[in-house]
Amino acid sequence: GSSGGGMTSAGTYVVSSTAQFMVYGADQMQSEIRALPAGTTVMVTKPGEQWSGIQLSDGTQGIVQNKNLRPASQ
Repeated sequence: GSSGGGMTSAGTYVVSSTAQFMVYGADQMQSEIRALPAGTTVMVTKPGEQWSGIQLSDGTQGIVQNKNLRPASQ
């Protein structure tokens, strides 16, 4: 394996700095962008190279840039 990429893997992450969180609407035209404050714990459900699909503790789903996520220390 290479450690060069920004690829995430599924699991629990913490927002490292205030992130733009694109929330899925009923269709793409209804997506809304929210701010996710640093320190928010999220669950990565769909890992990607630059953006990952995440789910918040209240069930809200959307995508966020990997650069704003760091693995939660366990």
